Amino acid sequence: MNRSFALLLAVLSATSACSAPNPVASIPPSLTPDTTFANPLSTRTQLVTPTEPPRPTLEPSMPQVVTRCPVPQEVGIDVLGLNLDFPLLVAATTTGAYGGAFLLSRRDPVPHPIPIPTAADGWPLSSVYASPSGQWLVIEYSAAEGGPLSLWFGSLDTHTLWEVATLNAGERPYFASDRELVVLGDPEDDLHLRPWEYVPLYSIDPFTGERTNLAPLPHVTFLDFYFTDLGESYAGYEIISDSYAYYLYDYGSGTSRPIFRWLDYVEGWYPLIPSPHRRYDGLFMVTVGRSYGFDIAADVTLDQALGETSYRHIMRPIVLPGGENSGISTCVYEDVVGDALPVIRQVADRAAESLYMFNYRTMILSDYCLDFNTGRGISVSPDGRFLATSLVHLTDENPEGFVPYAALVLDIESGNYARIDGFLSLSWVADRQ
Repeated sequence: MNRSFALLLAVLSATSACSAPNPVASIPPSLTPDTTFANPLSTRTQLVTPTEPPRPTLEPSMPQVVTRCPVPQEVGIDVLGLNLDFPLLVAATTTGAYGGAFLLSRRDPVPHPIPIPTAADGWPLSSVYASPSGQWLVIEYSAAEGGPLSLWFGSLDTHTLWEVATLNAGERPYFASDRELVVLGDPEDDLHLRPWEYVPLYSIDPFTGERTNLAPLPHVTFLDFYFTDLGESYAGYEIISDSYAYYLYDYGSGTSRPIFRWLDYVEGWYPLIPSPHRRYDGLFMVTVGRSYGFDIAADVTLDQALGETSYRHIMRPIVLPGGENSGISTCVYEDVVGDALPVIRQVADRAAESLYMFNYRTMILSDYCLDFNTGRGISVSPDGRFLATSLVHLTDENPEGFVPYAALVLDIESGNYARIDGFLSLSWVADRQ
Protein backbone atom coordinates (compact mmCIF):
# COMPACT_ATOMS: atom_id res chain seq x y z
CA MET A 1 0.00 0.00 0.00
CA ASN A 2 1.24 3.47 -0.76
CA ARG A 3 2.81 5.72 1.84
CA SER A 4 4.82 3.06 3.59
CA PHE A 5 6.27 5.74 5.86
CA ALA A 6 2.86 6.55 7.35
CA LEU A 7 3.42 7.72 10.90
CA LEU A 8 2.85 5.22 13.68
CA LEU A 9 0.06 7.00 15.55
CA ALA A 10 -2.21 5.39 18.17
CA VAL A 11 -5.94 5.11 17.58
CA LEU A 12 -7.57 6.20 20.82
CA SER A 13 -6.48 7.46 24.26
CA ALA A 14 -6.40 6.04 27.81
CA THR A 15 -3.96 5.08 30.56
CA SER A 16 -2.77 1.50 30.97
CA ALA A 17 -4.36 -0.32 33.87
CA CYS A 18 -1.62 -2.97 33.90
CA SER A 19 1.01 -2.98 36.58
CA ALA A 20 4.60 -4.18 36.20
CA PRO A 21 8.10 -3.54 37.57
CA ASN A 22 9.72 -0.30 36.53
CA PRO A 23 11.74 -0.65 33.30
CA VAL A 24 15.51 -0.86 33.54
CA ALA A 25 17.45 2.18 32.41
CA SER A 26 19.86 0.55 29.96
CA ILE A 27 20.24 -2.55 27.83
CA PRO A 28 21.99 -5.47 29.54
CA PRO A 29 25.50 -5.86 28.08
CA SER A 30 24.94 -9.53 27.25
CA LEU A 31 21.75 -8.95 25.28
CA THR A 32 22.16 -9.06 21.52
CA PRO A 33 19.47 -8.97 18.85
CA ASP A 34 18.28 -12.20 17.24
CA THR A 35 18.44 -11.69 13.49
CA THR A 36 16.75 -14.93 12.47
CA PHE A 37 13.65 -13.07 11.36
CA ALA A 38 15.45 -9.93 10.17
CA ASN A 39 14.81 -8.76 6.63
CA PRO A 40 17.50 -10.06 4.24
CA LEU A 41 19.54 -7.44 2.43
CA SER A 42 20.13 -7.27 -1.28
CA THR A 43 23.59 -7.11 -2.81
CA ARG A 44 25.20 -3.68 -2.87
CA THR A 45 24.79 -2.10 -6.31
CA GLN A 46 26.60 0.92 -7.74
CA LEU A 47 24.30 3.82 -8.54
CA VAL A 48 24.84 3.88 -12.27
CA THR A 49 22.26 4.02 -15.03
CA PRO A 50 21.98 0.47 -16.35
CA THR A 51 21.07 -0.26 -19.94
CA GLU A 52 18.60 -3.06 -20.58
CA PRO A 53 17.54 -4.80 -23.79
CA PRO A 54 14.10 -3.76 -25.08
CA ARG A 55 11.24 -5.34 -23.14
CA PRO A 56 8.03 -6.61 -24.76
CA THR A 57 4.79 -4.79 -24.00
CA LEU A 58 2.99 -6.55 -21.14
CA GLU A 59 -0.57 -7.53 -22.03
CA PRO A 60 -3.42 -7.44 -19.48
CA SER A 61 -3.75 -10.57 -17.33
CA MET A 62 -6.89 -12.01 -15.76
CA PRO A 63 -5.98 -14.08 -12.67
CA GLN A 64 -7.50 -17.49 -12.06
CA VAL A 65 -10.15 -16.94 -9.38
CA VAL A 66 -10.27 -19.56 -6.60
CA THR A 67 -13.20 -19.32 -4.19
CA ARG A 68 -12.32 -20.08 -0.56
CA CYS A 69 -15.68 -19.81 1.21
CA PRO A 70 -16.22 -22.89 3.43
CA VAL A 71 -19.50 -23.50 5.25
CA PRO A 72 -19.51 -22.60 8.06
CA GLN A 73 -16.87 -19.96 7.40
CA GLU A 74 -16.66 -18.37 10.86
CA VAL A 75 -15.02 -20.49 13.56
CA GLY A 76 -13.55 -19.90 16.99
CA ILE A 77 -10.01 -18.57 17.30
CA ASP A 78 -9.04 -21.83 19.05
CA VAL A 79 -10.22 -23.81 16.01
CA LEU A 80 -8.38 -21.62 13.52
CA GLY A 81 -5.01 -23.09 14.50
CA LEU A 82 -2.71 -20.10 14.79
CA ASN A 83 1.01 -20.83 14.75
CA LEU A 84 2.26 -20.91 18.34
CA ASP A 85 5.34 -18.93 17.29
CA PHE A 86 3.36 -16.03 15.83
CA PRO A 87 0.75 -14.49 18.17
CA LEU A 88 -1.27 -11.45 17.20
CA LEU A 89 -0.86 -8.15 19.04
CA VAL A 90 -4.27 -6.55 19.67
CA ALA A 91 -5.73 -3.68 21.67
CA ALA A 92 -9.14 -3.04 23.20
CA THR A 93 -11.44 -1.00 20.96
CA THR A 94 -12.44 1.16 23.92
CA THR A 95 -8.90 2.43 24.50
CA GLY A 96 -6.80 1.58 21.43
CA ALA A 97 -3.03 1.25 21.83
CA TYR A 98 -3.17 4.01 24.47
CA GLY A 99 -4.69 1.45 26.81
CA GLY A 100 -2.01 -1.19 26.38
CA ALA A 101 -1.72 -4.32 24.29
CA PHE A 102 -2.82 -7.96 24.45
CA LEU A 103 -1.50 -11.17 22.88
CA LEU A 104 -3.85 -13.49 21.03
CA SER A 105 -2.64 -16.98 20.11
CA ARG A 106 -3.62 -20.64 19.95
CA ARG A 107 -2.20 -20.96 23.46
CA ASP A 108 -4.24 -17.97 24.71
CA PRO A 109 -7.45 -17.75 22.62
CA VAL A 110 -8.69 -15.11 25.06
CA PRO A 111 -6.51 -11.99 24.58
CA HIS A 112 -3.86 -11.97 27.32
CA PRO A 113 -2.77 -8.52 28.59
CA ILE A 114 0.89 -7.54 28.30
CA PRO A 115 2.10 -5.79 31.48
CA ILE A 116 3.16 -2.28 30.51
CA PRO A 117 5.29 -0.35 33.04
CA THR A 118 4.36 3.13 34.16
CA ALA A 119 6.78 5.75 32.87
CA ALA A 120 9.11 7.11 35.56
CA ASP A 121 8.34 10.71 34.59
CA GLY A 122 4.59 10.11 34.66
CA TRP A 123 4.03 10.43 30.91
CA PRO A 124 0.99 8.41 29.81
CA LEU A 125 1.26 5.50 27.41
CA SER A 126 1.04 6.68 23.80
CA SER A 127 1.40 3.54 21.70
CA VAL A 128 2.50 -0.11 21.67
CA TYR A 129 3.57 -2.03 18.57
CA ALA A 130 6.02 -4.66 17.38
CA SER A 131 9.45 -4.15 15.81
CA PRO A 132 9.83 -5.03 12.10
CA SER A 133 10.87 -8.63 12.88
CA GLY A 134 8.08 -8.97 15.44
CA GLN A 135 10.53 -10.15 18.10
CA TRP A 136 10.61 -6.96 20.15
CA LEU A 137 8.02 -4.67 21.65
CA VAL A 138 8.12 -0.92 21.07
CA ILE A 139 6.49 1.22 23.78
CA GLU A 140 5.96 4.96 23.46
CA TYR A 141 5.10 7.47 26.18
CA SER A 142 4.16 11.07 25.47
CA ALA A 143 2.95 13.96 27.62
CA ALA A 144 0.83 15.35 24.77
CA GLU A 145 -0.01 14.59 21.16
CA GLY A 146 2.77 15.99 18.97
CA GLY A 147 4.97 16.63 22.02
CA PRO A 148 8.21 14.93 23.11
CA LEU A 149 8.17 11.15 22.89
CA SER A 150 9.93 8.63 25.13
CA LEU A 151 10.57 5.45 23.16
CA TRP A 152 11.35 2.10 24.82
CA PHE A 153 12.41 -1.27 23.40
CA GLY A 154 12.05 -4.66 25.03
CA SER A 155 11.02 -8.29 25.14
CA LEU A 156 7.44 -9.35 24.43
CA ASP A 157 6.87 -10.21 28.10
CA THR A 158 8.31 -6.76 29.08
CA HIS A 159 10.66 -8.42 31.61
CA THR A 160 13.52 -6.71 29.80
CA LEU A 161 13.03 -3.07 28.78
CA TRP A 162 15.31 -0.14 28.06
CA GLU A 163 14.87 3.41 26.82
CA VAL A 164 16.12 3.95 23.27
CA ALA A 165 15.64 7.71 22.95
CA THR A 166 13.55 10.73 23.82
CA LEU A 167 12.38 12.40 20.62
CA ASN A 168 11.75 16.12 20.40
CA ALA A 169 8.32 17.58 19.75
CA GLY A 170 7.47 17.15 16.08
CA GLU A 171 9.79 14.16 15.59
CA ARG A 172 8.39 10.75 14.75
CA PRO A 173 10.00 7.28 14.78
CA TYR A 174 10.21 4.80 11.91
CA PHE A 175 11.90 1.41 12.25
CA ALA A 176 13.80 0.57 9.06
CA SER A 177 14.84 -2.66 10.82
CA ASP A 178 15.27 -3.94 14.36
CA ARG A 179 18.77 -2.49 14.34
CA GLU A 180 17.90 0.92 12.87
CA LEU A 181 15.41 3.43 14.21
CA VAL A 182 15.09 6.39 11.84
CA VAL A 183 13.81 9.64 13.31
CA LEU A 184 11.71 11.72 10.92
CA GLY A 185 11.07 15.43 11.27
CA ASP A 186 11.43 18.92 9.85
CA PRO A 187 15.13 19.70 9.29
CA GLU A 188 14.49 23.45 9.51
CA ASP A 189 11.81 25.08 11.61
CA ASP A 190 11.03 27.65 8.91
CA LEU A 191 10.06 24.98 6.35
CA HIS A 192 6.86 24.23 8.27
CA LEU A 193 6.60 20.74 6.80
CA ARG A 194 3.46 18.73 7.34
CA PRO A 195 3.93 15.33 9.07
CA TRP A 196 3.69 13.39 5.81
CA GLU A 197 6.51 15.55 4.41
CA TYR A 198 8.94 14.75 7.24
CA VAL A 199 12.38 13.51 6.20
CA PRO A 200 15.04 11.40 7.97
CA LEU A 201 17.04 13.43 10.51
CA TYR A 202 19.15 10.79 12.24
CA SER A 203 19.20 7.07 12.99
CA ILE A 204 19.73 5.16 16.24
CA ASP A 205 20.75 1.57 16.91
CA PRO A 206 18.28 0.51 19.63
CA PHE A 207 20.75 -2.04 21.03
CA THR A 208 23.84 0.17 21.33
CA GLY A 209 22.36 3.67 21.39
CA GLU A 210 24.73 4.72 18.60
CA ARG A 211 23.37 7.77 16.75
CA THR A 212 24.14 8.71 13.13
CA ASN A 213 23.12 12.10 11.74
CA LEU A 214 21.60 11.98 8.25
CA ALA A 215 22.05 14.70 5.65
CA PRO A 216 18.80 16.43 4.68
CA LEU A 217 17.24 15.35 1.42
CA PRO A 218 17.82 17.83 -1.41
CA HIS A 219 14.17 18.82 -1.92
CA VAL A 220 10.92 19.25 -0.03
CA THR A 221 9.67 15.77 -0.70
CA PHE A 222 7.51 12.85 0.22
CA LEU A 223 9.55 9.98 1.62
CA ASP A 224 8.58 6.59 0.17
CA PHE A 225 11.14 4.29 1.79
CA TYR A 226 14.48 4.17 3.58
CA PHE A 227 16.89 1.26 3.91
CA THR A 228 20.47 0.36 4.78
CA ASP A 229 22.24 -2.24 2.64
CA LEU A 230 25.67 -3.54 3.67
CA GLY A 231 26.42 -0.40 5.64
CA GLU A 232 25.20 2.05 2.98
CA SER A 233 21.96 3.98 3.56
CA TYR A 234 19.49 5.13 0.93
CA ALA A 235 16.20 7.03 0.81
CA GLY A 236 13.60 6.81 -1.95
CA TYR A 237 11.57 9.98 -2.30
CA GLU A 238 9.36 11.89 -4.70
CA ILE A 239 9.42 15.57 -5.49
CA ILE A 240 6.13 17.29 -4.81
CA SER A 241 5.04 18.60 -8.21
CA ASP A 242 2.33 18.19 -10.85
CA SER A 243 3.77 14.84 -11.99
CA TYR A 244 5.43 11.85 -10.39
CA ALA A 245 9.22 12.19 -10.13
CA TYR A 246 11.06 9.65 -7.97
CA TYR A 247 14.68 9.71 -6.80
CA LEU A 248 17.05 7.51 -4.79
CA TYR A 249 19.37 9.39 -2.44
CA ASP A 250 22.70 7.77 -1.54
CA TYR A 251 23.78 9.04 1.89
CA GLY A 252 27.31 7.77 1.31
CA SER A 253 27.98 9.88 -1.80
CA GLY A 254 25.42 12.62 -1.07
CA THR A 255 23.91 12.25 -4.55
CA SER A 256 20.47 11.50 -5.97
CA ARG A 257 19.60 9.50 -9.08
CA PRO A 258 16.23 9.15 -10.84
CA ILE A 259 14.43 5.91 -10.03
CA PHE A 260 11.22 4.34 -11.37
CA ARG A 261 11.40 6.68 -14.35
CA TRP A 262 8.59 4.85 -16.08
CA LEU A 263 6.26 6.53 -13.53
CA ASP A 264 7.08 10.01 -14.86
CA TYR A 265 4.28 9.67 -17.40
CA VAL A 266 1.57 7.25 -16.32
CA GLU A 267 -0.69 6.53 -19.27
CA GLY A 268 -4.46 6.48 -18.98
CA TRP A 269 -7.15 8.65 -17.48
CA TYR A 270 -7.72 6.74 -14.23
CA PRO A 271 -4.39 6.28 -12.43
CA LEU A 272 -4.22 6.46 -8.67
CA ILE A 273 -1.04 7.55 -6.89
CA PRO A 274 1.78 5.10 -7.71
CA SER A 275 3.01 3.01 -4.81
CA PRO A 276 6.73 2.14 -4.97
CA HIS A 277 7.92 -0.07 -2.14
CA ARG A 278 11.05 -1.96 -1.06
CA ARG A 279 9.93 -5.35 0.24
CA TYR A 280 11.28 -7.68 2.91
CA ASP A 281 13.53 -9.51 0.41
CA GLY A 282 15.35 -6.37 -0.76
CA LEU A 283 13.50 -6.24 -4.10
CA PHE A 284 11.16 -3.46 -5.20
CA MET A 285 7.48 -3.57 -6.08
CA VAL A 286 5.39 -0.86 -7.73
CA THR A 287 1.60 -0.85 -8.04
CA VAL A 288 -0.78 1.67 -9.60
CA GLY A 289 -4.55 1.50 -9.03
CA ARG A 290 -6.66 1.34 -12.19
CA SER A 291 -10.34 1.29 -13.11
CA TYR A 292 -9.96 -2.40 -14.10
CA GLY A 293 -7.84 -3.41 -11.09
CA PHE A 294 -4.19 -2.42 -10.86
CA ASP A 295 -0.85 -2.48 -12.66
CA ILE A 296 2.14 -4.16 -11.03
CA ALA A 297 5.91 -4.48 -11.43
CA ALA A 298 7.20 -7.16 -9.04
CA ASP A 299 10.65 -8.45 -8.05
CA VAL A 300 12.33 -5.35 -9.44
CA THR A 301 16.08 -5.23 -8.74
CA LEU A 302 17.89 -1.99 -7.97
CA ASP A 303 19.46 -2.11 -11.44
CA GLN A 304 16.03 -2.37 -13.04
CA ALA A 305 14.58 0.37 -10.82
CA LEU A 306 17.37 2.74 -11.91
CA GLY A 307 17.17 1.70 -15.56
CA GLU A 308 15.28 3.30 -18.41
CA THR A 309 12.16 1.57 -19.68
CA SER A 310 8.60 2.54 -20.54
CA TYR A 311 5.55 2.04 -18.34
CA ARG A 312 3.92 -0.53 -20.64
CA HIS A 313 7.10 -2.60 -20.75
CA ILE A 314 7.40 -3.16 -17.00
CA MET A 315 3.93 -2.63 -15.44
CA ARG A 316 1.64 -5.62 -16.00
CA PRO A 317 -2.13 -4.81 -16.01
CA ILE A 318 -4.13 -7.08 -13.68
CA VAL A 319 -7.86 -7.23 -14.43
CA LEU A 320 -9.91 -8.02 -11.29
CA PRO A 321 -13.52 -9.27 -10.98
CA GLY A 322 -15.86 -6.49 -12.00
CA GLY A 323 -13.58 -5.48 -14.85
CA GLU A 324 -13.53 -1.91 -16.12
CA ASN A 325 -15.41 0.29 -13.65
CA SER A 326 -14.38 3.82 -12.71
CA GLY A 327 -16.61 3.56 -9.63
CA ILE A 328 -14.43 0.85 -8.05
CA SER A 329 -11.30 1.70 -6.07
CA THR A 330 -8.50 -0.83 -5.54
CA CYS A 331 -5.94 -0.97 -2.74
CA VAL A 332 -2.95 -3.37 -2.84
CA TYR A 333 -0.86 -4.17 0.26
CA GLU A 334 2.75 -4.83 -0.78
CA ASP A 335 4.33 -4.76 2.71
CA VAL A 336 3.74 -8.44 3.51
CA VAL A 337 5.89 -11.57 3.54
CA GLY A 338 5.51 -13.96 0.61
CA ASP A 339 4.12 -13.84 -2.91
CA ALA A 340 0.43 -13.33 -2.02
CA LEU A 341 -0.73 -9.72 -1.65
CA PRO A 342 -3.94 -8.61 0.10
CA VAL A 343 -6.18 -6.67 -2.29
CA ILE A 344 -9.24 -4.61 -1.34
CA ARG A 345 -11.85 -3.53 -3.90
CA GLN A 346 -14.64 -1.17 -2.97
CA VAL A 347 -17.52 0.18 -5.04
CA ALA A 348 -17.94 3.92 -4.53
CA ASP A 349 -21.58 3.74 -3.39
CA ARG A 350 -21.09 0.76 -1.05
CA ALA A 351 -19.47 0.71 2.36
CA ALA A 352 -18.53 -2.98 2.27
CA GLU A 353 -15.28 -4.09 0.67
CA SER A 354 -14.29 -7.24 -1.20
CA LEU A 355 -11.14 -8.92 0.13
CA TYR A 356 -8.82 -10.97 -2.08
CA MET A 357 -5.33 -12.47 -1.91
CA PHE A 358 -3.41 -12.17 -5.19
CA ASN A 359 -0.38 -14.37 -5.82
CA TYR A 360 1.63 -12.53 -8.44
CA ARG A 361 3.74 -15.60 -9.27
CA THR A 362 0.95 -18.15 -9.79
CA MET A 363 -1.59 -15.55 -10.96
CA ILE A 364 -4.19 -17.01 -8.57
CA LEU A 365 -6.72 -14.66 -6.99
CA SER A 366 -8.35 -16.07 -3.83
CA ASP A 367 -11.87 -14.79 -3.17
CA TYR A 368 -13.14 -15.17 0.42
CA CYS A 369 -16.75 -14.01 -0.11
CA LEU A 370 -16.30 -11.41 2.63
CA ASP A 371 -18.13 -8.10 2.61
CA PHE A 372 -16.73 -6.27 5.62
CA ASN A 373 -15.28 -2.81 6.04
CA THR A 374 -11.72 -3.10 7.29
CA GLY A 375 -10.68 0.53 7.62
CA ARG A 376 -7.68 -0.34 5.39
CA GLY A 377 -5.47 -1.84 8.12
CA ILE A 378 -4.19 -5.29 7.08
CA SER A 379 -1.21 -7.46 8.10
CA VAL A 380 -0.09 -11.01 7.24
CA SER A 381 1.55 -13.38 9.74
CA PRO A 382 5.29 -14.08 9.32
CA ASP A 383 4.54 -17.62 8.11
CA GLY A 384 2.22 -16.24 5.42
CA ARG A 385 -0.72 -18.34 6.63
CA PHE A 386 -3.03 -15.83 8.36
CA LEU A 387 -4.31 -12.33 7.66
CA ALA A 388 -5.41 -9.93 10.39
CA THR A 389 -7.40 -6.74 10.16
CA SER A 390 -9.84 -4.62 12.16
CA LEU A 391 -13.53 -4.43 11.31
CA VAL A 392 -15.00 -0.95 11.54
CA HIS A 393 -18.32 0.84 11.49
CA LEU A 394 -18.73 3.89 9.29
CA THR A 395 -20.54 6.65 11.18
CA ASP A 396 -21.18 10.32 10.59
CA GLU A 397 -20.62 11.01 14.30
CA ASN A 398 -16.98 9.89 14.25
CA PRO A 399 -14.71 12.57 12.73
CA GLU A 400 -12.38 9.89 11.30
CA GLY A 401 -15.33 7.95 9.89
CA PHE A 402 -14.07 4.62 11.28
CA VAL A 403 -15.15 3.04 14.58
CA PRO A 404 -13.41 -0.33 15.16
CA TYR A 405 -15.51 -3.03 16.78
CA ALA A 406 -13.70 -6.35 16.21
CA ALA A 407 -10.46 -7.99 15.08
CA LEU A 408 -10.69 -10.46 12.20
CA VAL A 409 -8.20 -13.30 11.65
CA LEU A 410 -8.46 -15.12 8.31
CA ASP A 411 -6.89 -18.45 7.37
CA ILE A 412 -5.58 -17.58 3.90
CA GLU A 413 -5.52 -21.24 2.79
CA SER A 414 -8.88 -22.53 4.04
CA GLY A 415 -10.94 -19.32 4.02
CA ASN A 416 -12.12 -19.83 7.60
CA TYR A 417 -12.01 -16.81 9.87
CA ALA A 418 -12.44 -15.90 13.53
CA ARG A 419 -13.79 -12.64 14.88
CA ILE A 420 -12.70 -11.25 18.25
CA ASP A 421 -15.25 -8.67 19.34
CA GLY A 422 -14.06 -5.69 21.37
CA PHE A 423 -10.50 -5.75 20.02
CA LEU A 424 -8.61 -4.23 17.11
CA SER A 425 -5.63 -5.72 15.30
CA LEU A 426 -2.19 -4.09 15.75
CA SER A 427 0.48 -6.42 14.30
CA TRP A 428 1.90 -9.93 14.34
CA VAL A 429 4.77 -10.82 16.64
CA ALA A 430 7.36 -13.62 16.70
CA ASP A 431 7.39 -15.38 20.07
CA ARG A 432 9.68 -18.40 20.11
CA GLN A 433 9.72 -18.97 23.86
